Amino acid sequence: MPEPSDEKLIELLLAQRDEHVRRLHAVNRQLALVALVVAVALFIGAILGIDALAEVDLESSAARLIGLAKWAFGASAALIALAAIHHSGDRTAAAAHVEAAVSRLISGEAHDAVLADLGKAMAPLLPHPRGMQPGQYLATELNTRWLGLSLHEKTFFGMALLVAAALLVGVGMVGGYAPEGGDDSADADFAAALQRAHENARTPAGARYDEMFGETFRAKLSETLAPCTGGGLKREEMGTFDIVARVSNGGKLQKIWVDPSTKFSECVRAAVAAEEFPAPPTPRHWVNVHVSFSE
Repeated sequence: MPEPSDEKLIELLLAQRDEHVRRLHAVNRQLALVALVVAVALFIGAILGIDALAEVDLESSAARLIGLAKWAFGASAALIALAAIHHSGDRTAAAAHVEAAVSRLISGEAHDAVLADLGKAMAPLLPHPRGMQPGQYLATELNTRWLGLSLHEKTFFGMALLVAAALLVGVGMVGGYAPEGGDDSADADFAAALQRAHENARTPAGARYDEMFGETFRAKLSETLAPCTGGGLKREEMGTFDIVARVSNGGKLQKIWVDPSTKFSECVRAAVAAEEFPAPPTPRHWVNVHVSFSE
């Protein structure tokens, strides 16, 4: 194989250095674009899905799926960040080795010694360091291993975990939101919700829970009622109304209906929305509380 002149060799090496730098910046731009797309997708998803997420029973198996999604997303972000650091380190090192070789050639050193040193320096960065061929130091494909994984493996597993996290969130939200038996009419209609609450109260377990819930509700209502009775509101002005609520497995009120809807009843609804109650006997359990301040 004819050997190139020093001038031609310097030209080849400079082109090689420029290619390493170009690929370094190109991958950094691609990773920045991926990060931007993921951030925008998360932002849009949060805006569009916040209402649906509020309806998810996070005390059910959905909580475990969404918890797994959190860890998968974190692992994905870590792997992609490590891949970026890995790639930047390899490309920067390769460009520096080539730059050093060019400087030595320009200073007049024998190109055989320069190329031998360059080959040794580049060997750990190349996919097959034990099978170095003449001129292989001009290769642009780098694939070292860092922390047990190559750059390509880190990127692949990072993207796979990102897809898995998205799927886990979707399945968790669907599973946590889907009502037992597929009937969600009570979520959209006060009368249907009230009927479900009455049906629950007619079962032995439901009747016991209804009494327990009512006692807890009265205790919590007396603690949280102050903001609703400000401005000199008289007792007879508070009126009488019904509250129908869907209780999650963990005792959170996921859906609350009030009827009739007045300024005071809506204030009470908001006041008890963040409170925790005893765990119900069945998933997505509906209860009814009759509230009267006029008596």
